[in-house]
Parts: sequence; C-alpha cells; structure tokens
Amino acid sequence: MYCDYATTYKQSLQKHICRRHKQEYELENKIAINLKTYSCVYCDFTTGQNLRLQRHVYKKHKKQNDLEKKVAINIKTFDCVYCEFKTVENQRLQSHIYNKHKEQNELENKVKLSIKTYSCVYCDFTAVDNQKLQKHIYMKHREQNELENKVEITIKTYSCLYCDFTAVENHKLLKHIHNIHKEQLEFDDEVAINLKKFSCLYCDFVTVQNQNLQIHIHSKHKEQHELENKEAINLKTYFCMYCDHKTTYKQALLKHISYKHKEQNESENKVALNFKTYSCVYCDFTTGQHQRLQIHINGKHKEQNELENKVALTIQTYSCVYCDFTTVKDQRLQGHVIRKHKEQNDLENKVELNIKMYSCVYCNFTAVENQKLQKHIYIKHREQNEAENKVEINIKTHPCVYCDFSTVENNKLQSHIFTKHREQHKLENKVELNIKTYSCVYCDFTAVENRKLQRHIYIKHKEHYEFQK
Repeated sequence: MYCDYATTYKQSLQKHICRRHKQEYELENKIAINLKTYSCVYCDFTTGQNLRLQRHVYKKHKKQNDLEKKVAINIKTFDCVYCEFKTVENQRLQSHIYNKHKEQNELENKVKLSIKTYSCVYCDFTAVDNQKLQKHIYMKHREQNELENKVEITIKTYSCLYCDFTAVENHKLLKHIHNIHKEQLEFDDEVAINLKKFSCLYCDFVTVQNQNLQIHIHSKHKEQHELENKEAINLKTYFCMYCDHKTTYKQALLKHISYKHKEQNESENKVALNFKTYSCVYCDFTTGQHQRLQIHINGKHKEQNELENKVALTIQTYSCVYCDFTTVKDQRLQGHVIRKHKEQNDLENKVELNIKMYSCVYCNFTAVENQKLQKHIYIKHREQNEAENKVEINIKTHPCVYCDFSTVENNKLQSHIFTKHREQHKLENKVELNIKTYSCVYCDFTAVENRKLQRHIYIKHKEHYEFQK
C-alpha cells in the first residue's frame, strides 16, 4: 500500500511495513501490526528477528559489546583459513575466499567452494552475485551493452538532479551530489540529502566516508587518540610491489601502479588494472576521476572547450575578483586572496575570509594548511625546532639512500639523486627515477629544471643562446 513491494507471506509484509514505512503507518494507522521488534542498545537499529540483531551487534559493535557485554552473542561464526576474516554467513565466507584467496585455495584446496559464479560476457570479470555482475556491466560496459543488448539490466539506478551522472547505489549518488553540487544544494530546499556524515571528535572535520575519518584521525590526532584510549583505528594498508609506495586506498594503489609502473606491470602482469579512466579530448592527460578531468579541462583548455564545446563542465568554479585566477574550491580561492591580494582585500574587503590560518612560531610566515606550515618549519627552521620542540612535525619525509639528505617532496629527492648521485645510481639503481629531464642540444649536459638548462646554455654556449633570443 506504500510501495510496489510484494510477498506471499503476511509476516514478511508486516516486517517490511514496520522497517520501511513505520512513520507513514503510524500516521495513517491502516492495519495493526503485532510484530515483536528487537532494538540495538548501541544505535537505532531495529529488526523483527533476534538472530538478525545479534548479527548486527557482531558486525557493527563487536569491540564495544566485548567490553560492555550488553548483548549475549550466540551465533555461529565462519572463519577464513587464509586470513583473519570472520563472518556470520557461510555464503559470505565462500564469497570472500573466492574474491580474495581464489588462486591460493585452488592450490591448497582447503575450502570446497559451492557457490554459483556469474561471468561477464564482455571481459573476464566474475562475481558471486548476479546483482554485482549487472552493476559491473552497467559501470564498465554500459554503452557496449546498450548496442549489443547481451545482458538485461534489471538493477535500480539513481540519477543526479543537476547533471547526467547516474549510479547503481544510492549512497554513491548522495556522495556525488554532496561533493560536486554542494553549493547548489544549499539553495535548493526541495532536495533533502539523507547522507550519513562522520565527524571528527577532535576538530571540525566532517566526511561522508568512515574510512576517510579514520585516516584523518590517524594522521592528525594519532597521539591524542591513543592517550584517550578510544576505539582502535584499523586501517588497511596497500603496498606497491614495485616501489616503497603505500596507501590506505586500494583504488589509489591501482592508480599509482597505472601512472608509475604501467610498462613494468604490463610485462609482468602482477596486478589487474580494471578501474575506469577518463581521458582529455584536447591532450594526453588521463585520470581516474571524472571530476579531476573536468578540473583539468577548466584549467588548461577552458577557452578551447568554450569554442568547441566537446566536454560539458558541471563543476562550480570560484573566480578571484582581483585577477584571472579560478579554482573549484572556495578554500583555495580564499588561500589565493590571502597570499596574493591580502593588503588590497583588507582595504576593499571584497572577499570574506573565514579560513583558519596557521602561523609559524619562528618567523612571520603563514599558511592556509597545517601541512604547508609543517613543511615550511621542516625546511627553514628544522634545527631550531629540533632543539626547542615547539611544533610537532607529522609530515612524510623522503631520505636519500646514498647520503644523509632528506626532503618533504619526493620530486626534490629524485632531483637530488639525479644531480648528486647520478653515476652511483646507474650502478646500484636503488631508487626508480620518474623525473623529466632537459637535455642540451649542444653537449651532453642534462638538467631536471628547464631554467637550469637555459642557464647552462647561457654560460657555456652563449653564442647559441643569443642566436636563439
């Protein structure tokens, strides 16, 4: 009576109404539902089955419940024989082994897999769920499938109100609207975004992904978090098999391998790179994010795109009132105004500045990001700060493998190795160098910066330099 849901069981209908349409039912009071519900003591979750409540507590509040022991857990768990993964459903365990340990299990044959798999007709992708296969085809082979019509797509899709973006999961659509159309959303009262947000306990940081919150706390408030002994942060780390790069995002690792080790990976075929890439129609730029492609086109090919209109730009841009600078983030615009037009803005007050500034305790340097302030202190006041210990430095440093040089930027480390240890590096090859070099056309000199090449030509080949001018 409230939606198109249908079932052959009266009890199932009552449970559905209780879970999905409780408020509507309470207002209209159409039928009496004598349904016992089990409520979670840690959150607002309710269910009609005690077993489901136990599963919920086990999956969502296990650590808290182990300490407080408010709910007695009497459910069978299924443990993975290859890792520490646990689940309350045998089907999920089999899916986990199939997805994570397929090759190892085929060799050792510890677990007999009795699950049905669904194969993609366009690539070698397989899934243990038909729904997941359809999602894969919709996301990866949508245009091809619309032409050939090999697979009937029956999954629900969610469309954006502000652009042509579609998603197969509602939470992904909500994240898209929150990230891309946040400003537009503030003025649109008709659209309600029921997006769960995760707030930091120590500052005003807010995100729509729990993993992002955990990464934020781990990087910004690690010591404070450990002192207060709150819930442990379990961050999975993904390591690159070709270099010492590591990340907490699997997708970021795949992108890193694609950008830095593409040729090596194609020859050795260690990692399957099956993520979608977006290519620029005006140059050879590629990215794994549609938003980044739009930012690139807006920054590098804006005039050309306005003439040819090849790419529809749906991102909001912020323009400086004092110069032609544009950005897709309000924070960056404010940072630009502070750095480039502070005195002018103090007089004219055209841009309202409400961002937090970070000031150096050793000089009058200011930054709009704490990370930049820490880099400044590390580069300019390192010895003084080590002696006085006024500022805690939590930035990643890149040490040289041939000497005691260290820097906060990887490209500077590579420039240092290329400039100072080139011959030694050719012999030992300890670090993979991915830097652009500039070669002199008159001799065998090479540099890592164009200005250094120009300076070399001016000093060593002045007659050619004057001719070029």
